[in-house]
Amino acid sequence: MITGYENILERGSRLKKLLAASATALALSVALAMPAHADLAAVGPVNTDPAAEGSGQDFPFWMQDQGGLRLDLCIDGPPNCLTSPGDLTPPNGEAFWFSAANTFDTSAGADTGAVEMATEAAYFDGAAAFNRIRIRIDVENPGTYTVSYPYGEKTFDVAQGETGIKAINFTQDDGCTAPPCGNFASSAQGEIDRFLTWNTFGNTGPGAPPAGYIGDAATPHAVIGSTIPDATDPSGFRNYVKVEGPGIAPDGGDVVVSRLFTVEGKISGVTAFANPKGGTFNHDLSGADSVKLTASDPAAEIRYTTGDGNQADPTADSGEVYDPATGIDVTDGNATGNGEATTVVKFMAIVRDDAGAVTSESPVLSQTYNIDTLAPEAPSQPELDAASDSGAKGDNITNDTTPTFNGTAEAGSTVALFVDGVKKGSAVATGGSYSVTANGALTSDDHSITAEATDVAGNTGVESGALNVTVDSIKPKVTASPGSTTLGPTQKVTLTANEPADIFFTTDTTTPDDRSDHYTQPLSFTANTTLRYMAVDTAGNASADPATQNYTIDGTGPKVATKSPAANAKTASVRANVKATFDEAVTGVSGATFKLRQGAKAVPAVVSYSGASNTATLNPKANLVSGKKYTVTITNGVQDNFGNALTQLSWSFTTK
Repeated sequence: MITGYENILERGSRLKKLLAASATALALSVALAMPAHADLAAVGPVNTDPAAEGSGQDFPFWMQDQGGLRLDLCIDGPPNCLTSPGDLTPPNGEAFWFSAANTFDTSAGADTGAVEMATEAAYFDGAAAFNRIRIRIDVENPGTYTVSYPYGEKTFDVAQGETGIKAINFTQDDGCTAPPCGNFASSAQGEIDRFLTWNTFGNTGPGAPPAGYIGDAATPHAVIGSTIPDATDPSGFRNYVKVEGPGIAPDGGDVVVSRLFTVEGKISGVTAFANPKGGTFNHDLSGADSVKLTASDPAAEIRYTTGDGNQADPTADSGEVYDPATGIDVTDGNATGNGEATTVVKFMAIVRDDAGAVTSESPVLSQTYNIDTLAPEAPSQPELDAASDSGAKGDNITNDTTPTFNGTAEAGSTVALFVDGVKKGSAVATGGSYSVTANGALTSDDHSITAEATDVAGNTGVESGALNVTVDSIKPKVTASPGSTTLGPTQKVTLTANEPADIFFTTDTTTPDDRSDHYTQPLSFTANTTLRYMAVDTAGNASADPATQNYTIDGTGPKVATKSPAANAKTASVRANVKATFDEAVTGVSGATFKLRQGAKAVPAVVSYSGASNTATLNPKANLVSGKKYTVTITNGVQDNFGNALTQLSWSFTTK
């Protein structure tokens, strides 16, 4: 069964593929029987209304058939139009001046055949407008098939093996399919010469199409409009679709006739537009910049009034007659050019017959123009947003490289943010408040932040006062002195950051953070310790990774390993020096800590220490006395390199 045979033509984004398909036989042999005459009668002026974006801008206002029926683009949305306002936009927007689709049953099943005819607007690398004939039919049997429709007749030879879904698949697009289309004159070309309408078009009451339309775009209905004579149709013309071919009918017969079409089309009504459209401007609209009015019908007259909005509406017989040579001047009414003023332009288009009688007129339209040449006041000095103010609040130091700044400015103005004189973003001051986030990463440095407002008219005021902000995204580093080593119980470890920062540490192997112990003074340890530490600087940056140092604590004092003369020696030489060798390196060896006495009398001596052998030597200044007992004392003033004191000791010897 054919899918997608609804009465909606494929979207404009497929146009390129369809054009290629229409130029290819697609395994079909196609014979064309052209009608006696074709082409639409006229193409309307191109809609350049700046307010019509997505609703007909870039395309002709209307298309007119050979019978004088003029149709506007049908963009009113359901139920009467397939396209809604705002949908006709690049790159694949689509709308129709006219479309008619006939869907019918074949031997392949329900709704397995369709003939679609349309005058279409679509974007395809630009605005395109063309007339389309599309025929799609599922075919079960090979053979020759003839399709007759309101605008012509085509014959298709379906070869053996080419039957099935969309065995007949034909698209013909005539007109402008390769933008730019200029004035779209070529868009009138094609088989469509008169638009199909419901056969009740022109009537009122039950059974008539919706007012202002030629059909309702949804209901299958009998039509009129074909110019090909045909006595078999009640209308006397070929207002039907007929397919002839082997076994094409649902009952197995060779003929299918379908007389119901879904039809879309909006009856054209004259309208007008202003360019530029209303808005706020920072200069007078005069001379070359004056307001220009354009009607959808080139033969239409335009009348207008200007004022504060309370002036009278124009009518077919009142108001100024618009002169396209001069346009309409809109100024601020101030000779100095420095002021504000509002002007409302009301206008309408009128079409008259040769006798001057009004045949059509648009509703009264209006545009409001605000002329504002006053620059806005300077915005307030930017303030660093609380969410961007890392670290200590209010110090204007942050680690956010794309910070947000807030302030006040003229309501509706666009506030530009400048960093060191370079624009870094903008935002609208909604309700008189602005918030702008820097749109590029700021370097770690001191920066000057200012703001500048441009009002809706385009007037730019002076810069605000400057806010000085420090951006610091560099993570602090901490060093420990000494690093991992052996310490005595009195030795301390100092932690130092490379910038102003708070240092935090742990001694239980856990990872430190800003809730850990706060370092305030050098640390000492009484047992082996793993020290981990990190820092948080004033901008709120934390150290990349906590550092770790391991300390071994030495709490044992030095000992004397050998003594000379030995303790209790009886035959020591009177010329001998007294020596003490320690079991580790020591400090504090002097005459005050290494002493020799004979009784209560101190023996004058010179004391020295050799770090190479950890030996202290006491050299008496005179020979000792023979046969006397001497006592050696080493005090706890002697310590090892970790501050552990020697336990005071003494020993005695006797000279020979």
